[in-house]
Amino acid sequence: FVVFGAGYRARVPIAEMTDVSLDDSGLRVGRRLNGHSLGGVLRGKFNCRGVGECQVFVDLDKPPFLIVRSPGVTVMVNAESPAETRRFYRDLKSRLEDAHRDAGSPTPPELPAEPQGPVRRR
Repeated sequence: FVVFGAGYRARVPIAEMTDVSLDDSGLRVGRRLNGHSLGGVLRGKFNCRGVGECQVFVDLDKPPFLIVRSPGVTVMVNAESPAETRRFYRDLKSRLEDAHRDAGSPTPPELPAEPQGPVRRR
């Protein structure tokens, strides 16, 4: 999983992912640590309430937000449309479940069922 934009980049190999979720409730962004926030478009490293420090690649006006967690980094991203973000979530969730099954480990119980609502990814 690789996401980039406006000079920022985040990479999380599927084998290192611990959780993939979709947040429809609205991103609660705190302090910007490194990056920019222009017109609701966020890129860079932010403190996000309920998540902590994360790499953010989102347009706040286009929820839901895909959240990818690993031991080294948490990434939040959305796509151009809610439908595209939801497709990306389903694909990533399936790949993560397959990776855990292939490794002989149980699928993480944190993987939620797909919530209802729009999505966006960059």
